[in-house]
Amino acid sequence: MDTNNLSLEKSDLKTCTNLENESSTISSESLDTQKTFNGVEISKLTKTQMKKYKKLLKWQEVKKEKRAKEKEKAKEKRKYAKLHELDTGPSRKELKRKKNGNESL
Repeated sequence: MDTNNLSLEKSDLKTCTNLENESSTISSESLDTQKTFNGVEISKLTKTQMKKYKKLLKWQEVKKEKRAKEKEKAKEKRKYAKLHELDTGPSRKELKRKKNGNESL
């Protein structure tokens, strides 16, 4: 029984070592992406590259807010259509059922 415990401990040690190595590579990759843009150090970017880099940073800041607004707008449209009994088209579930029904024939 002691040999089984010993083998488990060795495998656990390997797993822990692998996880540590992965986390260190992930953190080093995230550091590299912060210091470079398209493989070039930020301090050595040309004027055009710097504009693109700043545009990317700005987009990353705005993206979540924009997606949330789009989602809210879609909810409002669905709510309005339901209240006024407008046809919103088939639901995803209906489309899936039709697709599966056609394949089986």
